[in-house]
Amino acid sequence: MANIPTGRDIIRLSKQGSQTLSFDQTVANLVFAYVSLNGNGYGFDQDFEILSYNDEINTGNDCGYWGNPANVPCGTSYKQVYTDPVTGAVEYQLLGTGEPHGTIRFLGSFDSLTWRSLSDENWNAFTVGAQGVATEVQTDNDGDGVLDVADNCPINVNPGQEDVDGDGFGDACDLNPNDGPLGDSDGDGVANGDDQCPGEDDTLDSDNDFIPDCLDPFPNGGPDTDGDGINDDEDSCPNDPLNDIDNDGFCADADACPLDNPNDSDGDGICDSEDACPLDASGDSDGDGLCDSEDFCPDDPDNDLDGDGICGDFDACPFDNPDDSDGDGVCDSDDYCPLDNPDDSDGDGLCESEDACPADPENDIDGDGVCGNVDNCPLDANDAQLDFDGDGIGDACDDDADGDSVLNDLDNCPQTAFGAVADANGCSIAQLCPCDADWGNNGMYVSCVAHTSKDFYKAGLIGKKDRSLLRKSAKKSSCGPKGGKSGKSDKSGKSGKSGKSDESDKSDKSDKSDKSGKSDKSGKSDKSGKSSKKGKRGK
Repeated sequence: MANIPTGRDIIRLSKQGSQTLSFDQTVANLVFAYVSLNGNGYGFDQDFEILSYNDEINTGNDCGYWGNPANVPCGTSYKQVYTDPVTGAVEYQLLGTGEPHGTIRFLGSFDSLTWRSLSDENWNAFTVGAQGVATEVQTDNDGDGVLDVADNCPINVNPGQEDVDGDGFGDACDLNPNDGPLGDSDGDGVANGDDQCPGEDDTLDSDNDFIPDCLDPFPNGGPDTDGDGINDDEDSCPNDPLNDIDNDGFCADADACPLDNPNDSDGDGICDSEDACPLDASGDSDGDGLCDSEDFCPDDPDNDLDGDGICGDFDACPFDNPDDSDGDGVCDSDDYCPLDNPDDSDGDGLCESEDACPADPENDIDGDGVCGNVDNCPLDANDAQLDFDGDGIGDACDDDADGDSVLNDLDNCPQTAFGAVADANGCSIAQLCPCDADWGNNGMYVSCVAHTSKDFYKAGLIGKKDRSLLRKSAKKSSCGPKGGKSGKSDKSGKSGKSGKSDESDKSDKSDKSDKSGKSDKSGKSDKSGKSSKKGKRGK
């Protein structure tokens, strides 16, 4: 499971909210075992079938948390398909009566399942299981060409998947093929899902009052305006269903106090039956059942509920003692975080004192131990916070980690020194001619710098002055040994003595090999050895 629920989610499902389970792979034959349905219901975005539920006689607390009376069935479970009239979205609802436990299996394969609670219920829970991932579950036990994960009768051949009553069980295996929402159990032509009087004929209306006889208390009479069971022509108070219940000679529709005789004993304009103090004209201003003359807080119906000596009509926090523990101007009973000021800076639902990342609403979403508001890669785990180029974007999420303007995927030299000039492959001169390489002598190192800086110059990456400085710096460097026998990498061996290579001398003095190409055309530097003699001139 990709988003494993916390312990709290397992124990108590969110009231009137929605939940989503997601899986790393597509699963099939997902099964939910539910506990104590208790009159609640759930709407799922995937179709399901009810495999079983406990409808036997209760012999203990085996019908849910609250149980049912002894020797009474635990309840029922059934499926209802609901289509939103506005969006057209289809929802598959698990409904029931009593407190049954049961098991449902979802049809088809998917990688996420979303459901919502249909009522305000606390004590439901689901146990989740799956036969396996979809690629593992490809069985067709009845051989009707419909895989078991989608077959409404997986062990009965029904290639057409007929389901007349729309209850999710195919006709081939449905023991009650008329009991679903589309069926018509009583044969009155009205589908069960729309039937106002199951078991009776909804179409009968003997008195033509548009109320079916099964719902009409007087199917053969009328009119009876006040619905008291007495026809108007025989009713002394045709608009008073209680027919002058206080016997003061006035029907309720004309009686200021239809339940009182006399109407208002204390003359305060309140009928005696509604007057908390029918014999006290001052009445009961706060409606707490105490007459004002006997009430310590005549305008506070809770009479200083918090016991702080201040009546509720003067108390800024009438339900709290102390009133505001954290001094944030919000009464403790209304304060989401009564001990925190501020309460929840990042709005993630966690009080400051309980929030490991009080300024990060995602609470370290990448789980690297660094809060998102200070994480240089808030969506990529990088607890070390490495940032090679110092641009404020961590290496873990920086498309150009060394800041050489060449994206990582195209960079042949991924750790170019910050600020160094790099070529189209992301390499600097220092990387292409590393000082610590196994140079035969300093001249070979200088030659590499000379050629590479020439390429950089031609590419417009450095200027002529920059190139000259690079060559001079290379000559003065300790990169590659100078003098001695180690200089034999030059065929004449003379460059080892002078510490200068042919090519570096030329590029320093005249740069003729670049402009005229003479060394290429004559080949003299290779055949005659004249370049070695020129090397001597450098002594």
